[in-house]
Amino acid sequence: MSAVGTRGYRLLADDATRIGDDALVTGPVKLAGKTRLRPVFAFVLGDELPPDAAPGAVERAVGAVFPAVEFAGPDGSRYVLGERAVELPPSGPVALWQEGSEVDAHLPEDFGDLTGGLVELAGRSHGLRPGEVAVIGSRRPGPGPVAKPGTVHLQGPGSATVITRTEGAAR
Repeated sequence: MSAVGTRGYRLLADDATRIGDDALVTGPVKLAGKTRLRPVFAFVLGDELPPDAAPGAVERAVGAVFPAVEFAGPDGSRYVLGERAVELPPSGPVALWQEGSEVDAHLPEDFGDLTGGLVELAGRSHGLRPGEVAVIGSRRPGPGPVAKPGTVHLQGPGSATVITRTEGAAR
């Protein structure tokens, strides 16, 4: 259910599928095929979240929450995390930009009940352990915009940002 990431974190996606060792990247992101962009929140666990956890246990177990960009391509997903953590629950809109143009925007309600989602993930994953990163994305339907070579910028709650370069051709 998990794999060790490049920063020593262990990752679990919101659907509890395996993510490769290179899932956490700092950039530039190499594009392959029709790589799609999706805003996500990455929950870095500071303490264990047992499979039978109550929603109140999430705040105690989460060490930090970061806005992040998922690059979902034919070779799997990669994630670029922001450098600044946000409060739980995150509040305010999340906007994705490519080369200075807004390409996607999400409201907090598009992400659903993040605390409940984390509790559900812990239940399906037999608990979450310190150092793991649970990634939960927008529940709004649609595949997300196609990533293009250049700069991708996510503007998140509380002025938290993710900025990275992308390389390769979008097809």
